[in-house]
Amino acid sequence: MNKEKYLAELSKKLRRLPRQEYMSAMAYYRAYKKVNEPVRSVKKGFSVLWMVILGIFAVPIAFPLALALLAILGSAVVVVCCVWLCGFFLAFAAIAGGIVLAVCGAMVTSAHPATGVANIGLGILIVGIVILVLLCALGAGKLLLFLLRKLFSWILGRRKS
Repeated sequence: MNKEKYLAELSKKLRRLPRQEYMSAMAYYRAYKKVNEPVRSVKKGFSVLWMVILGIFAVPIAFPLALALLAILGSAVVVVCCVWLCGFFLAFAAIAGGIVLAVCGAMVTSAHPATGVANIGLGILIVGIVILVLLCALGAGKLLLFLLRKLFSWILGRRKS
């Protein structure tokens, strides 16, 4: 509520008073509002000017720093994704190796039964372990994507992710 609305509302409320008291009360509140108006100081204007000047001088330092931070974050994301992708390639190679080991064990079983069965069992074991590792890696990947989304939403200043 600004000064004029306040005084108009007060005038409506004080109409019931006798004329002399009404005039005295309105004069008092007008003087009170006039005294308590916010004072515009020169100091406040200078502080804004100093902030603008400091902002202009900070841009040559802050902009390259922000750019470097953005490049570091981007390269960290690329490195993590590459390591994750290499882990998947390694897992698929291990699955292929386990399958080849099991097939070779099946072929050797007729000549050397113990070696063939051991190779089949080792191949199946490798395939099983790698499948478990892949499932864990998929969970870790989902968690990584969730955390990256949270990080970038925090950096960009968005509240909801």
